[in-house]
Amino acid sequence: MKARYERIGVTEHWAKQADFWERRVQRFDPTAVNRELLGGNYETHLNGLISIAFGNYLNDALPAARQWGAELIRKADTYFFGEWRLAVLGRDAEYWRSGNGDWIPAYRSAVAFAVAMGDWDSAKRLSAHPSENKIGDPDDKTWYLLVAEFLMHGRTARFSSIGDQIQQEGKKYHQVLAQLLDAVARGQAEGTGELFGEHMEYYQRRLKPRDEIDHKLAIDGTIIAHAAEHAGCPIVFDEKWKDYLIYV
Repeated sequence: MKARYERIGVTEHWAKQADFWERRVQRFDPTAVNRELLGGNYETHLNGLISIAFGNYLNDALPAARQWGAELIRKADTYFFGEWRLAVLGRDAEYWRSGNGDWIPAYRSAVAFAVAMGDWDSAKRLSAHPSENKIGDPDDKTWYLLVAEFLMHGRTARFSSIGDQIQQEGKKYHQVLAQLLDAVARGQAEGTGELFGEHMEYYQRRLKPRDEIDHKLAIDGTIIAHAAEHAGCPIVFDEKWKDYLIYV
């Protein structure tokens, strides 16, 4: 049987990222540096963990994917909430102390592995990090604010308000995701299979070709699919999409 990366049309280069990064991550201590560089080193460390977890999953090495996915979750927690932020020095100190940084890749990847492993407590805890004042792509940021609100509190007035904002101002990609998550929050399965297929078609056409390993798997689809199953309203979707989702 072909490996997952072959089944979904991803080159072997991405599957080999696990070996490439594992040797480097094991030797790397993000705190053993000048304190002005702490933030950047934590982000490099997290990018390495993302590459290892995703690379192993693309190789169908599921035990290793689970192991490194759990490590990614732990280190994302440290990156978001660790005391290292208070120790940063230099001209960017306030930037890091106020919780900023390139948080979206770490959040989306760690949450995807958390929900895939059934670790809903970690998904909820990590979701305390996203906020309106964090720096990030506006459309992506608003979508992950919606995800975070759902994981922490369910379908609240704030959840509905963020969802309305996406429908009025967001891109079509995020509008479809917001509709799916709202259906999950309502416990409604009807019509979600078609919407999910629409999302996956867009992902395959527009996101998967990007030159980043965290787009070689459908992270948003993974979060939605597991959230729906956890809520008791699983989405019935075409079996061909399953290889693109994280199941560990």
